[in-house]
Amino acid sequence: MARAQQPSVSPWQQTIKRLLVRMGLKGCVLLLLAGTFYWFWLQTAVLLPVKQVSVTGVMQQVSSAELRDAVKPLLQDGLIRMDVQAIRDAVESLPWVSGVRVRRQWPDTLALEVEEQQLLARWGDDALVNLRGELFYPSRIEVNATLPRFDGVDGLSQTMAEKYQQYQSMLMTVDLSIAVVKVSERRAWVVGLANGIELVLGREPQSQRIQRFITVYRRDLAEKAERISRVDLRYSNGFSISWKENKVG
Repeated sequence: MARAQQPSVSPWQQTIKRLLVRMGLKGCVLLLLAGTFYWFWLQTAVLLPVKQVSVTGVMQQVSSAELRDAVKPLLQDGLIRMDVQAIRDAVESLPWVSGVRVRRQWPDTLALEVEEQQLLARWGDDALVNLRGELFYPSRIEVNATLPRFDGVDGLSQTMAEKYQQYQSMLMTVDLSIAVVKVSERRAWVVGLANGIELVLGREPQSQRIQRFITVYRRDLAEKAERISRVDLRYSNGFSISWKENKVG
């Protein structure tokens, strides 16, 4: 009986087999290296624990202890594996914190560079306004009594902050300062000055009306300021004055 003939293996088939064997060996080596690296990565929480939290920045309302308490639960994974974004979010969730820079500092320190909120005004009775016109809600509000008060509509805090700073700069030229800014649902503005005079500005153009008041105040009204209760500037080319009771003359 004739013997079955073995199929011949071509040179290119032998080459492919050798390549597959080599690739398999390299794959095993790479898998082993990846596994070793991952094991070391898992050990970094033990090998490189966070032992210190360094806090820098000018702070008057938030304490270093509050900041450390906020990040403490997020340090369990060690210096390498800790989630920097989660730490940033935790710190910035504190009402008095405006921003924070988070850095790893070898070999065992988390560094926090904190920027505290810079106050511009009070917002009603339960919130504060920072220099960017953003509202924040601290658990306690203990601020300087001379801080101006904003009473306005939700969503207008940034506009009120911008215009307050503009009007305050204008009024300082005649030694006046703003104590209260009110904006109604109809976007009508009233500005209360620290000397007790109330300026009724209405809607646009408020800046022109402020300038008209400044011109007349400098020329005629400064010496009568103690007698003035209210100045209505909503007229096109003039204004009306309400005098305090028993002070006419």
